[in-house]
Amino acid sequence: MRRVTSFGLPTLLLVGVFVLAFCHDAPAQQQRGRKEAEGRKQTVREQAEKEAGEEVGKEEQAVKEKEKVRQAAAGEKAKEKYHPRGLKEDELREWKDGVPPGWTKGDKKGWGDAGVPPGQRRGADDEARAQKIYPPGARDWSKREKEDWGRRLERARERVRDKARRIEGAGEREIESAEISLEEAAREGVPIEQAETSIGRALEAGMKGSEIEQMTRAMAYGASRGVDGSELGAFAASRIEAGERGDDLALSIYREVERRETLPPERSEEQDKPQEEKKPSWWQKIFRRE
Repeated sequence: MRRVTSFGLPTLLLVGVFVLAFCHDAPAQQQRGRKEAEGRKQTVREQAEKEAGEEVGKEEQAVKEKEKVRQAAAGEKAKEKYHPRGLKEDELREWKDGVPPGWTKGDKKGWGDAGVPPGQRRGADDEARAQKIYPPGARDWSKREKEDWGRRLERARERVRDKARRIEGAGEREIESAEISLEEAAREGVPIEQAETSIGRALEAGMKGSEIEQMTRAMAYGASRGVDGSELGAFAASRIEAGERGDDLALSIYREVERRETLPPERSEEQDKPQEEKKPSWWQKIFRRE
């Protein structure tokens, strides 16, 4: 029997240890390999999903942009086609490409054709404006009624001025514009209280002087067509609440005036009651022919 040398035995033991370690670690290495492969696949999937999501987002954004452009074009086209009915020739000239009148820098004259926009009238020639002091129908008022109307207008102007001064960022020009719009609207027949309420809401919504003038001009148009001022004011408030401003708000009011003009007249409860058949009088019964 041959002996195993002392040099060969340790070598065999060392080889055996390596073999056992390798056999024990092989499953762990295989599991780590699988995890790494799954991780790479997950990364690839996530990247693909991210890129797909970005593409969808770009497509949705492109659709939204196209819709905005379409709506803007439709709005401009609608403006070009629309003019309110019953305007005088000089009033019609103020409508530029379907846009309702209102002062802009160096372009429009402003309320009352005073030669300058509201907010620039102090010291200006107000002869044209002074020719009309009271609203339509005031010729039948007594002196006391006219004085009362003037006092109510002045108190409303003071309240509008105070409200405007409390609005952050409102300068003297905007404050005076609000005052003038109130005064001119009232002189055109808009009830003072309703004009004041509407202008107050407009100031709270951050509307500028030109936008307030456009709104009050539209309300004056409604007054000239016999539309109830409180109802039209409530409508204007609802559109302001919905976020409309400037041209859009004014056009909504003009269209609402015309819509109300086309509504059938309201019938009273008395008119809606069934009419009873009228009985013949005694003499009709005697002398009527069979």
